[in-house]
Amino acid sequence: MVADVCCGTGALAAVVAARLPRARVVATDLDPVAVACARENAATYGFEVGEGDLCAGLPATLRAGVDVLVANVPHVPTAELIHLPRDTRAHEPVAAHDGGADGLAVLGRLADQSRAWLRPGGVLAVELADRQASAGVALLEAAGLSARQARDEDHRTSVVTGRLSR
Repeated sequence: MVADVCCGTGALAAVVAARLPRARVVATDLDPVAVACARENAATYGFEVGEGDLCAGLPATLRAGVDVLVANVPHVPTAELIHLPRDTRAHEPVAAHDGGADGLAVLGRLADQSRAWLRPGGVLAVELADRQASAGVALLEAAGLSARQARDEDHRTSVVTGRLSR
């Protein structure tokens, strides 16, 4: 079972559903416009869509049953939003990018919530800017997950993962 929170249009959920056709994939977002787009993509790629803040949009029956929880959480520090590309600022909601003062506020909330949703051995995976990765690892560890970082040298980004112990 794969959950994609902060799914936006559902791109991650679509890729997972296309590559793992037997997997149950559920995507959620807080923004009703994003949810509508995700539902259109779900009709093509075969995943479910819920609406809600982070894990609140997931069906309650998935508690303690998620194998992989992926998220592209808002992670731009508030003071740096002005540096986003002009088209992003003009056409995307601020909430889709604003991660609070250090860019990690939403990740902190998700890390805390993830323990209730992951099955033992389940993994939370989140993309962050390289400069946020060590703080992201610390947030996941503070939430009780065994965390690490994988770096993408070409894009100056990292994926921070946290595994719930068995």
